[in-house]
Amino acid sequence: MLSKTNCFFYTILHLGSISGGTRITINGDGFTSALTSVILDLTQYSILNSNAQITYNNITFTTLEDQPGTYQIQTSVNGVVAICETNCNFTFSSAFTPTVSSISPTSLTTPNTSFTISGTSFGTDMSKVQVTIGQVACEVISTIDTAIICTLPNLNLGSQSVNVLIDG
Repeated sequence: MLSKTNCFFYTILHLGSISGGTRITINGDGFTSALTSVILDLTQYSILNSNAQITYNNITFTTLEDQPGTYQIQTSVNGVVAICETNCNFTFSSAFTPTVSSISPTSLTTPNTSFTISGTSFGTDMSKVQVTIGQVACEVISTIDTAIICTLPNLNLGSQSVNVLIDG
């Protein structure tokens, strides 16, 4: 039987978008896939779905959309609440929510066209940025907090949606 003294945890990331999509990693030990639960605000994150991964030493999951505010992350194993060793709060804030204000150019005339997507809160780590235009991946070649530059190999005719995903 697991006791409260042998399951400790701490979180690495404490801030994220109100739109969700922030990857949170909880480090500790004693986690088991079938018996571990995580609650953030009033949302229970299912460890058994594709949103979360679990090992004996960590849990990784992606936040869902939530209201602005600071909430405690609660973790339990087999019904026993794990003890948090450090700050185990997470803050949802619109300040960390990426926004797109413009896209240039607005039309595609040749293959391998570079696009500049302007906005806020994109970050600077290209490995965390994904852009799709229509159903086609736009290869990110540069990113700063206020702009993403990507190259699109080809695209079908017509109006297309632009999706920007910032991981964590």
